[in-house]
Amino acid sequence: MVYLLSGSKEIPESYIAQLLLKQNTLVKVLANTAEDKKYYQGISPELQIVEGSLEDVFSLDEALSSIDMVIHSNMDIKEERFEKMRHSYVEKTTNLVNLCLLKTVKLCYIGSVLALGVVKKQVDDIDENFKWENQPLQTDRHRIANLAETEVWRGIEEGLEALIINSTLCLSPKLDFQGSLSAIKKNGQLKVSYTDVRDLAAATLQLLDANEVNKKVIVDTGKMPLSKFTELNTSSNGSRFGLFQSGKQKLLATFGIENLIDINYKSKHPLMQNFQFRSMEDTCSWISPTTT
Repeated sequence: MVYLLSGSKEIPESYIAQLLLKQNTLVKVLANTAEDKKYYQGISPELQIVEGSLEDVFSLDEALSSIDMVIHSNMDIKEERFEKMRHSYVEKTTNLVNLCLLKTVKLCYIGSVLALGVVKKQVDDIDENFKWENQPLQTDRHRIANLAETEVWRGIEEGLEALIINSTLCLSPKLDFQGSLSAIKKNGQLKVSYTDVRDLAAATLQLLDANEVNKKVIVDTGKMPLSKFTELNTSSNGSRFGLFQSGKQKLLATFGIENLIDINYKSKHPLMQNFQFRSMEDTCSWISPTTT
């Protein structure tokens, strides 16, 4: 099996690449800038760099030669003008889906729980069967995440073999505060739904090893008190957002989410129900050894 990785190079691509290389698998990465190439060269000399871009269909077509599966990460959806976001996340996904169909290449698409949309009423759990609803609370980031994922579902309907993974906020020592996040309120305390990037990488490989295709799987390590999350932000990169200084509006502005809702993400997939997720203490000590 020959893999091509594309999308976000740090989270979770680099972690998935390292796990695949440990299996003596041939792994290639798509890169089109000197900075990206230098980054990938630092991961492992065994990682093969393929020059190309998702927006350049000619270079992408060439990059997909002799590839069995593409693992594409589309998690980090930054707030910009809608049309720019559409180009950055949706149109590039369309190019990838079309060429995977043309060249009979499998696709693993790692996206965000933002694609599920906003929940407008109280529910016990959000699982893979939750359906998107067009409603005023949906933000541009929700819409873009959903549109990009819809392109993968369109590919599946046309014969593409694809696995879709939705992750909650993905945490690593390089915290990504623009990624997927759900703040939930339980027993009077705000909590953050998060996924340890090491769990996401390991879960992805487990699902691929089980040959899971044409379905969606939610990956969520657990819930972290917002106070602990803020502490991690302070100790890991030296900048505190001051989430409690101006209450809810400050929280919303920080994470680009326009509503706080009571959400529990819970996968119905057997592999995820039996997956050994890391403890919150493990994640916290890994991200910032100074936190307790």
